[in-house]
Amino acid sequence: MQSSLRFDTGDSSSKTLKLRAKERIHLASDILLQGYAELDTYHGAPSSLGVMIRNFFPKTFASIGVGVNCGKKKTLAYNVRAKKEFMMSASEQLRFKVKGECNANQEFTKYEAKGAAELTWYKLDFQTDQDLRFRVGCEIGQKVPYFQICDNYWTFNIDMNGGWNVRYRL
Repeated sequence: MQSSLRFDTGDSSSKTLKLRAKERIHLASDILLQGYAELDTYHGAPSSLGVMIRNFFPKTFASIGVGVNCGKKKTLAYNVRAKKEFMMSASEQLRFKVKGECNANQEFTKYEAKGAAELTWYKLDFQTDQDLRFRVGCEIGQKVPYFQICDNYWTFNIDMNGGWNVRYRL
């Protein structure tokens, strides 16, 4: 099981430390079942729960997933996600990724689609036992550029609207 601590400055209700746990169960070589739960440490209650089946296509560096989740409002939502990555260098350290997601409410009457394009540079063995990842991207619908720096345990995200979040993998 993977777990992490997260702090996000998004909307005013999310400015609390959250504990997140995620479990991946391989159903086949390229298919996995992924479940997660997030606990809001301020309110002492779950802030998000979800499960998703993901299918990976390693030869084409692509994946697709379908799932269901429940947020703070305790209503079910359905989602579909897809990602496609393109290697930009022979060493595979520079990559371009496009990704999209569509969320629907329980009655399938409201939909929210979003997508992003990202350029990522991986620096393996930056120091002994430390890898780095630098990412720049742009949310397509909102046209908000963002930047991410990540090492083996820490992830820091910032966007051009002034929002930021930090994660620490336990």
